[in-house]
Amino acid sequence: MTGATLSEVPQTLLPSRSDSPHFPRCLNCFLLEPEDSCRDFLRRTIAADTDLVLVGEARTASEALGLLTTSRPDLLLLGVELPDANGFEFLRTIRKQGMPMPEVIFISSCDRHALKAMDARAAGYLLKPLEEKKLTTALAWGKDRVSAKVGLHGSSQPSESPTTTYTSRIVVKSHGRMLFLPAHTIDWIQARGNYLTLHVGGEDYKIRESIQSLERRLRPFSFVRIHRSTIVNLNRIREVERWYTGEYIVRLDTGKELTLSKTHRDHFFAAMTPPVS
Repeated sequence: MTGATLSEVPQTLLPSRSDSPHFPRCLNCFLLEPEDSCRDFLRRTIAADTDLVLVGEARTASEALGLLTTSRPDLLLLGVELPDANGFEFLRTIRKQGMPMPEVIFISSCDRHALKAMDARAAGYLLKPLEEKKLTTALAWGKDRVSAKVGLHGSSQPSESPTTTYTSRIVVKSHGRMLFLPAHTIDWIQARGNYLTLHVGGEDYKIRESIQSLERRLRPFSFVRIHRSTIVNLNRIREVERWYTGEYIVRLDTGKELTLSKTHRDHFFAAMTPPVS
């Protein structure tokens, strides 16, 4: 598929099928990205997702402003480096104009704006060249956040559907007793082999369970995986600092420093801005 030319992009306003009685409620997507190849990739991915419908695209901020008034997207895939602005300036503009704010997934050629994206309450931050798996994950997260805001039920992944029951207490054995730890009291969780260590204040508790299993049982938007062996309670995070290696250091309010790996970075920055229920 070849990229749209500059003259074609401003006219690329597609009809939404969300108002049709013949289709379930789809989430409207808009692309604002200057690179043709990147837009092509995004367009194909959206077309393959039955929960999404592309309602418009543009390559500059000025082109997008007029189209957004008509398309009213739920989800905006937004390039940070635009020819006539940057993505953060564009968001400020649409806020000033009183437009409904979509969930935003930023797309950039570098990671230096990741913390700024978190401050902007972004649903995701993806680096070029885009990877299909990371894009799919970001879109799923964006859909969940939109669904949480508007009360939709058709776009969440099965593991995060509104009927899912998450654990509120975790049973641990300690000195011959069984303790029922409220999940929200856990600071962070560390995996070693077949065991997990739950760090709760100044106490540590060990349970036999895989990190994947416990991650599924914990309530989303309260806990997030930041490393293949680490889950952290979002409410315990004091600050995040970019490290010289390109990774990030996550500091808890206890002073504990944990590593945010590149693999889990996109999901983490999205999770730091939970949806409004």
